[in-house]
Amino acid sequence: MAAANNEFFEALSMLEHERGITAEYLIDKIKAAIVIAVKKNYEVEDDNVMVEIDPDKSYNLVTYDGVLNYPSSQLYKRHTSRSFTNTFQLDYYNPLAEHHYVEAGSKYIYRINKGYQNEIPWIDPVGFDPTNMTKYDDLRQRQQIFSLYFGYGLKFSKVSARAGVRMERTWNHADADNSREGIYDYGNRLLNFIPYLSFTYKPRDGHNLSLSYTERLRRPSISMLSTYLDDSDPYNTSQGNPDLEASTTHTLSLKYNYFSPKWSGTFTLSGHLSNDGISNWTSVDDQGVSHTTYSNNVRERTASVRLSVNYSPSEKFSFALNGRGGYSHYRLPQEEISTEEFTFDQNLNMNIALWKAATVSLGEGYNSGSANLGRKSGDYFYSYATLSQKFFDKKLQISVSCYNPFTKYQTYSSTAQTPTYRSQSRSRNHSRQFSIGAYWRFGKQNVQVRKTRKSISNDDMMDGGNKQGGKQ
Repeated sequence: MAAANNEFFEALSMLEHERGITAEYLIDKIKAAIVIAVKKNYEVEDDNVMVEIDPDKSYNLVTYDGVLNYPSSQLYKRHTSRSFTNTFQLDYYNPLAEHHYVEAGSKYIYRINKGYQNEIPWIDPVGFDPTNMTKYDDLRQRQQIFSLYFGYGLKFSKVSARAGVRMERTWNHADADNSREGIYDYGNRLLNFIPYLSFTYKPRDGHNLSLSYTERLRRPSISMLSTYLDDSDPYNTSQGNPDLEASTTHTLSLKYNYFSPKWSGTFTLSGHLSNDGISNWTSVDDQGVSHTTYSNNVRERTASVRLSVNYSPSEKFSFALNGRGGYSHYRLPQEEISTEEFTFDQNLNMNIALWKAATVSLGEGYNSGSANLGRKSGDYFYSYATLSQKFFDKKLQISVSCYNPFTKYQTYSSTAQTPTYRSQSRSRNHSRQFSIGAYWRFGKQNVQVRKTRKSISNDDMMDGGNKQGGKQ
């Protein structure tokens, strides 16, 4: 399992490098696809499906063959990480009158994050000697979060509103043992007040208009906080920043929903603003060595428009179109780094029933690329087709799929640029793929579970990149 786990995250790292898309974004997409597949095959709801993908272990052999003014080296790198989270949540809901209600609650989260990494160099003629550990870093982080929230709601047949505030107190403490700095500890205490406000108008059945404002908290991951200096590539080094604090993002959203037996659609306008965003950036010193680290004072301004349309005239045909256009501006004033970009992506999917228990799915998509602080990626196009046939009372499903049938090669490009650093990457890979799959459904989850008004959701931690979190 360790080898398979390592290969999976190495593939994600390759996609991250080639397309300029963060591995965390790709993991989120994979998780969503798994949830959709489970819902489709076992007829369960989202709240009953949990997918965890965690790069807890990696073992890498890093080799550099110096060709021109570059040192040759060979290293065995080991990295392991573990995270344990315990959550207690208490929610209270009271309808004061026919149109009024209050809600309140508390939440306590206790996290333990552990990370360990080391390097063992290759030395002729012995090779790798585990006792010859040149660098190591052992980090143990404890985090406690206590929150209280209170809200008031107003609900009529066509109009509803909700307002409230959440208080979060955070205690962070870490013990570290580093080959460079020895044994030390650090920590901080944070206090955040997070308001939320929403207004919903329902002019008639099937139509819904909502306006909402809230703040999101994003907490740095243990890898972002680590002081471990990765200089296995002597000309490209990286290091975390133990002084990172949780960042806040103001979010304003206007959404319109339409639903009918055959048609449904969603149109969303949203904007995000943050003055203490977390992102990594790269600089180059006088010796030509690049160094990548994290900063906690990134100015982020993003605006986007999303459109989703679904059409299902019968059980034999369905059509779905999703599109998004947006503008992003990231700025780090202290380092004079500024990046802005307009982006667009769309996806079209059709499901057609051919004969009894047989379906074909056809789809295509386009992504203009992504942007982040000091980084931009190029565009790409994809298409796919899947033929599925079910047998034995729909318990066995055989699928034949083709990805990018009309494109043999796909070219990806990305650019990273700061005042002292510029890097361009361009790769060309085989993109046409064929696969055959067999799925056997052993059972059916049809137990009716009473749902609460709120479910436990801890999405405030960042895995790297710019993932937003902090949902209450």
